[in-house]
Amino acid sequence: MPTISEYLLSLFDRNMRAVLRNPRAVCLIENPSKRIQMAAVRQDSNVICLIDRPAEDVQLAALRKFPEAIHFIDSPTERVQSSVVRSNPGYISFLAHPTEKVQLLAVEKNPECISLIRQPTEKVQLVAVMKDVRNIERISNPTEKVKKLAGLEKDIRQDTAVPETQEAPSKSKSGNSRKPPMNKAAKEAAVTLENEMRSIGSTNSRLRQEASYADNADTERKEVAAANRQMDKELTAAFKKFNDSAVPEKAGCDVGKVIRDLRRSGVCVEEMKPTEWYSLMKGKTLMAGSGKGKTSLMLAKTPAGYVLKAVNMVNSMSRQASADM
Repeated sequence: MPTISEYLLSLFDRNMRAVLRNPRAVCLIENPSKRIQMAAVRQDSNVICLIDRPAEDVQLAALRKFPEAIHFIDSPTERVQSSVVRSNPGYISFLAHPTEKVQLLAVEKNPECISLIRQPTEKVQLVAVMKDVRNIERISNPTEKVKKLAGLEKDIRQDTAVPETQEAPSKSKSGNSRKPPMNKAAKEAAVTLENEMRSIGSTNSRLRQEASYADNADTERKEVAAANRQMDKELTAAFKKFNDSAVPEKAGCDVGKVIRDLRRSGVCVEEMKPTEWYSLMKGKTLMAGSGKGKTSLMLAKTPAGYVLKAVNMVNSMSRQASADM
């Protein structure tokens, strides 16, 4: 149905009258205005193929109803490409020259789509392989850096499943205690946690990517903030589940508070390794920051529960407790 403005315009514009009677009449109009193009596409999205150089908004309107119409659009803008890929990442195969941003959007939504991209950039290849090593086989001409990463990912997976008889790492030169050995249950929980963290990170990247296409900066900030809140909520659940299986003595720890404290100390929680979290839960120190700003953090038990403290503060608390005794 035509809009009220289109109907009123048709009273004075014969081109609008023609398009409202038959949308395909748009191909007979020389240089149709954006309003004429939009009216035609609103009546029948297929007529996008009859319009020479349709306006971006007209392309988007047509693709919302008929994504396959991307076939008929020459040199679609990044915004148009993103619209199609968001509706179905597989449609990236319809794009002759998708931008890197659009390639990343497709791979974030479905890593296997790397096989549908004719010339994926190295960054896109790396993302696909990080999500699943097997994607290296779906890339026709992977770069050396991507090949190296694929091999490294395989090694990491193998290391995660080391037998219980393997010796624990020795003390480092700095004198820090070695990492606590993990039993079978802890190792299995670590594999699960690693996979969950990878999935959480992937979802967060996709949501942040989608936020970058927001209409304005304020909306983008709100969507990014919401994505980060959702990520921390999911990380909290994942670490709590890990504690229940691998560190039952810390099952009552307020994981959400620990995550917030880690972030305030400069730790990128989503990039922590399961072994680092395990060590922290087992009472070992965790280094935060860099250079002169480095800080050793430790989980300390207080009457109010477990809290994250700098090592010098923990020592001070211990000395005070001894003095009180």
